[in-house]
Amino acid sequence: MTVPNTIVLPEEDEEVLTMPEECAVCNATGESKTAVTMIPGFKKVIFVVFRCDTCGAVSNSVRAAEGIPNKGTKLDLRVESAADLERDSFFCEATTVTIDAIGLEFNGGGGANKFRTIGQMVDNIVEELGASLQSVQNSPNPDSSATDLLAFVEKVRGLKEPENMPWALAMRCPLGNCYISSNGKTGDAEKDVDNGLLKEEYERTEEDNQVIGRG
Repeated sequence: MTVPNTIVLPEEDEEVLTMPEECAVCNATGESKTAVTMIPGFKKVIFVVFRCDTCGAVSNSVRAAEGIPNKGTKLDLRVESAADLERDSFFCEATTVTIDAIGLEFNGGGGANKFRTIGQMVDNIVEELGASLQSVQNSPNPDSSATDLLAFVEKVRGLKEPENMPWALAMRCPLGNCYISSNGKTGDAEKDVDNGLLKEEYERTEEDNQVIGRG
């Protein structure tokens, strides 16, 4: 079962639920494994991994296994090297993700509820923007927006290049469902000394409460 470095799943024969599931890529029967596990420095989650031996497709999804906390969570990461791109990350649909260096801000998106490294998150943003670019380019009357979007895609892709570092990544989630692993020995931001990552709780605003259905 392929999982991020900071996650330790229970023993297969005790607490991992294995079920057949149709593959969304090739329609063959793959295997889905579900387990409840604790992520150091984050919380208890329901982790689901799907694998198809026919076409090799692999995916994961994560849901919180705990109730809504009293406060939201803010994470600020300074990406300084390729090592920071290897940090595990997670955010839900309610999370606002910001990269000021390129003027990017989005909520959730296709990367929500999935564990990815920071580098894989950047790749996913490029993929989603690329799909939008293709749609614009294939329109009957393409305009300058296609050129602007192409330039922006290149800016996002360039985040992985050493010459464009450092840059800041921020996550803000009223549900507390955002996570970036520490670069220390345990991966737990609350135990490791990690000068590149700042984690803090904040009081939710009325707007936040409306978003999560508590307004």
